Formats: sequence, structure tokens, C-alpha cells
Amino acid sequence: MSVIAGLALLSASAVYAQDEACTGTFAVSEWREAMDAVDRAVSVGKGGLAQNILDQIFDALRCSGTLADPVDLGRFARQMSVTAFSRQEFDEATRWAQLAREALGDDASWSDTLVRTDAYTRLEEELENPQVSGPDARGLLAPKKGGILIDGRLATRPEASVSVPHLVQVADKSGLPLEGRWMDGAAFPDDLLGEDVVAVRPKWYVDPDIRARVAEPSPVVAIAPTPIADSDNPPECPWRVIKKASVEGSAVSINKTVYDVRSDIAEMGFLDILYSCDEFEAAGRFQKWRTARAVNPFEGSMDRDAMIRALLAD
Repeated sequence: MSVIAGLALLSASAVYAQDEACTGTFAVSEWREAMDAVDRAVSVGKGGLAQNILDQIFDALRCSGTLADPVDLGRFARQMSVTAFSRQEFDEATRWAQLAREALGDDASWSDTLVRTDAYTRLEEELENPQVSGPDARGLLAPKKGGILIDGRLATRPEASVSVPHLVQVADKSGLPLEGRWMDGAAFPDDLLGEDVVAVRPKWYVDPDIRARVAEPSPVVAIAPTPIADSDNPPECPWRVIKKASVEGSAVSINKTVYDVRSDIAEMGFLDILYSCDEFEAAGRFQKWRTARAVNPFEGSMDRDAMIRALLAD
């Protein structure tokens, strides 16, 4: 079982805060690759697999090694909303749709690779502006020269939209995350609150909205969805315990079963199997190995070995 999967994965639809210590960092590239897998799963009607991946992302985002970009967070929130809507959990779908709108803005284009029904479009059109609230006579307690970010943007006051999930990240003087957590609405935890003052803007902070206007915008979707497998045969975890794992050439062997990862489509299929088996860390390591190997066959060996260690971890 991977390190991420070893955490007590809580349902994102039921709780918005976790106290487990992070056992590793979560790279932005891993986040985007996992969201690509969600789009693929949704496109072929595999709602269970999509939610499985989303629950893993939800938990792992607390351990991100970089500050969240609102574009990425908005995409994740949309995926959470669409999958909740498909389960007819309309209150939950509305909460995540509100976060998506706050993160992306009202005029954000919709991804071509995420299925959106007419009924869901009506839900978006009927969204109301949520109430903004926060504790009275309190300020945010940020580290010296650091800052506290809510949904990828610097917060100067402890204020947030009510009944909306929020990703809160505490950054150090270099702009690197010290910790992250999910917060339900404006329920600010006491350890983030201090005297009633307006937080100072750190020198390292760049407003993501200004950055998006002066630079090439980050792509909302990296790749188009590719069917994981025949829709009548959804991918299932083919192992209970991994006793042996190895990599030879363009193939990964797990418990003597060989998975060809030579092509991009085969690679995505193998990634979806890893996600379905909660091997979240191994999936990220696999992608790093494939990327490094594409540049130089010898440069990916460390990531390959790390992937195998993640697969074999208890």
C-alpha cells in the first residue's frame, strides 16, 4: 500500500478537515495527472473510480509541496461537484460548485474533457452568492514574513464564504507551504487566529489573478480523456497484497503480472489501475520515471526505484 493510501482516507463528502500528519509531499504535476485520470473515468461512466481518485486528491492536497493555483483548485472543485451531482447529492454539488466559481471566476471556460449535463448547467446558473463571514475582532496569525492563503489567494483577514469547502495553506517566509488543511465555510481554527490586525502582504506573494493576465494561462486540462478500458469492464485492483514488483524496459511487473507501459495510452491505463488500487504515491513516481526516461533512459532510475518502494510499502 502506498504512503498516501496508508492514511485514513476520509470521504470528502462527509468531512472537511483532517489531522493526520503528512508522510510525504504532493507535487502539482501529480495533482494534474490525477485530475486527468478523473476526467477519463467520468468520460466512460466510471463514477466509482473517479470518486476514489478525488478522495485521494482531497486528502493529499493538505500535503502539497507548493501553494495551490486557483486554476487547479477550481478544476478539482468542478470535478467534485460533477461527481456529487451524478450521485444526486445536490447540496454537496452546490458547495463544490461555489468553490469552483470563486476559484475560477464567473467567466471561466469549461473543460471539453469533463462531462457536463444540461441539468448540471442549470445548477451552475442558479448559484447564489454565498455569505462571507469570520470571527469577530480577530486577525490571522501568519508566520513572520509568511502568509495564510485561502483557495490559492492571500488572506489578510479571517473571512471566507459560508457553507463552502476551502483549502487553507500556511506559507513560510519563502512562500513554501508549512501545512495545509480543509476548512468548512468560515470555521477558522483557533491556531490560525491572533490579534485583530490586517495581515501584511509578503514580498514573495504574486497575485494569481494578475499573473494570469500577464502570462500564458495555465491549461485547465493537460490531455483529452482516453477510455480506461471497455466500459462494461471497469478496472479493478488486480491484487490484494503486492509481494513483488519490478520494471524491465517498458513493462512493469506486479506479482508476476506484466503491464505494458510503452505507449501513452498504455501508460494512462496503468495509471488508472494504480489509482483504482489506492497506489497514489506510486502513480506519481511512475509518471516522474516516465518523464525522466523520455529525456534520458538512465535519468529515471531513482524515480523508478522509488515507485517500486512505494508499491511494496506496507
